[in-house]
Amino acid sequence: MKLMVCVKSCLRDFDRGAHDTIRGTWGNALRDLGIPTKFFVGQPTDIRRAYKLQSDEVMIGAKDDYMSLPYKTREICRWIRGKLVDYIYVVDIDTFIYAKAFAAFKYELYDYAGYMLGNDEPGARYRYVAKDPNGVPEVHENCYQWASGGYGYFLSQKAFDEVSGASPTSWAEDLWVGQVLGPFVAGHEMLSTNIPKNVISTHYRPVDHEGKPYDPMSGWMRSKI
Repeated sequence: MKLMVCVKSCLRDFDRGAHDTIRGTWGNALRDLGIPTKFFVGQPTDIRRAYKLQSDEVMIGAKDDYMSLPYKTREICRWIRGKLVDYIYVVDIDTFIYAKAFAAFKYELYDYAGYMLGNDEPGARYRYVAKDPNGVPEVHENCYQWASGGYGYFLSQKAFDEVSGASPTSWAEDLWVGQVLGPFVAGHEMLSTNIPKNVISTHYRPVDHEGKPYDPMSGWMRSKI
């Protein structure tokens, strides 16, 4: 079973060296364990600028802004199709992976695995109201639970194939992925599981670093080694 870690990044993070920070921390540790990492960025707004990407960086056909993250995730799943990859682990740029615990996790037993949010009963449906970054409410009358994008989630080939062909229904990419896969989990066509947070990965939370600049890369990321 070949696994690849897919980092949702952007050109701003590319410019500030975030990819190098990950390469020098948990990315390097995973590489030593035989697990590759790829960084995915969206399309530039300044078409006059050329970006020199490395072999582990991919520019995909989606906008590079925050509200386009569902489309970026879909494009990642489309890009991975046809590759010699059976599973992917989708993470944010400010996720830290504990390499040994991550590599030991039996991801191949599941189609969808991560730190699950929402109703704790797989397949349950309930009314959920999410607010976008501008405070605009988004109502999901029949919401399934979803895996946190901040902590990351595993997708089997069957799962990322479904995500690759779906239309985004939420600004929140992790919530949307859960809605795509929820019916399959509820119908026992896919198997999901909850991974408690801080077991195989953790996520930068500004509330834990009050009074300090938002700097998950050069500061917080390196402190986790």
